[in-house]
Amino acid sequence: MVDLRENKNLTGLEKLQRIFASSLQSEKHIELFAASPRLLENPRLLAIQLKSIIEDIVPSYVQPVIEEGVRDGSIRTKYPKELAQVMIILSNIWLNPLVYPMQKEEVSTKIAFFNEMLLSMGIPLINEQLEIRLEQLRLIVDDK
Repeated sequence: MVDLRENKNLTGLEKLQRIFASSLQSEKHIELFAASPRLLENPRLLAIQLKSIIEDIVPSYVQPVIEEGVRDGSIRTKYPKELAQVMIILSNIWLNPLVYPMQKEEVSTKIAFFNEMLLSMGIPLINEQLEIRLEQLRLIVDDK
């Protein structure tokens, strides 16, 4: 993520898209996901994840990229910090089947809502490939 954040050849939006895609498409992420316990049954792990989101991921990676996108015009928001927090909390908690198990239809509607919310700020983040990956993650949880 550091390399993406520092890449001078990409707009803020392009960096954000690649950061999000790389986190979902990493095979190590899938292995960790498969080995992880359900987070609602492990409140301490959930708290650690939330703390990491707010204290590390957002200020170190996502917020600077969104602020860059605002400066270069590729992202429209008056609230880069809040957008970064909401986006990462929703994607790592609300869309995460380890936290909230979902049926296939729920995955589709949550992704549609998440995408619509982000598109209202000019952030096309979830493509068909990422939607397929989110469904794969849901199926991993179902198999546990």
